[in-house]
Amino acid sequence: MHEGFERAVDEFYGGGVSEADFPHRLEDVKRLVKEWVREQTDGMIPDYESAATEDAVADILNVVCFKGSWTSPFDPSDTEIEDFRNADGTVSEAEMMSGTFSEPMYYDDGKHRGLALTYGDASSDLRLNLVLPSDPGCLDVLGSWRSETAEYRERFLRSIAITPDFVEEAVVLLPRIDLSATFDLADAARRMGMTSTFGEPSFSRILDGFPLMVQGGKHQARMLIDEEGTEAAAVTELVLIEGCPMDYKPPMRFICDRPFVFVLSSNGEALFVGYVGNAEELSPAKKGA
Repeated sequence: MHEGFERAVDEFYGGGVSEADFPHRLEDVKRLVKEWVREQTDGMIPDYESAATEDAVADILNVVCFKGSWTSPFDPSDTEIEDFRNADGTVSEAEMMSGTFSEPMYYDDGKHRGLALTYGDASSDLRLNLVLPSDPGCLDVLGSWRSETAEYRERFLRSIAITPDFVEEAVVLLPRIDLSATFDLADAARRMGMTSTFGEPSFSRILDGFPLMVQGGKHQARMLIDEEGTEAAAVTELVLIEGCPMDYKPPMRFICDRPFVFVLSSNGEALFVGYVGNAEELSPAKKGA
């Protein structure tokens, strides 16, 4: 193991390096990875299946965890079963939390509407940004959000907090969420044009004398949103082989009863980005609740 790499893992990431026998004890290594991910995510990802193979000579794992309580929690007694308009036009039922917020962080640029729910005390910069189309009839928020440039998306999210539109009061309806997703990093990277990362030797300072290349990778994330706050966890794995006071106004309504995008951010940096387009993918609605 290259001393510089081991030192960087310890000093900059607070991690550790251990030996593993991939060719002869692959199943044991995978069990150790599963247990490590379960512990590091506090049980949020309990059954992670490693992407490591017998050809692997190194396996790099990174975990991100988040747990935050709303600055103003939702009242569970106000949560009811409501209709949710799915992206394909069908209607499903979802457990919808309801809350009224005074002078929320809200921004509308004519294309998208954004509202931020905050975590912790007033000094915290942690927030959940909710994004809807400005057109109430539009169900393709994923398409409209993706069609914008990265600069536009960053500017829009900053505007929610820094230059919000004044709204005296807002009623927010938001479904309870339990979402998880798994991605093949090799496929995602190739679609993004990162072809040199996979299949070409480009990591020469991990193992002394062994140029490595990425054989494959995996990303798995889970996010829970309920009346108390938000829990989120994600694990990313890279498998490497050799070679490479005013008059009363009715409250503004921000009703997430149709497809929406959410961005969990800290200090302006996105930690988790997600999309809800079909209520059937959420946790099962409690009938009669």
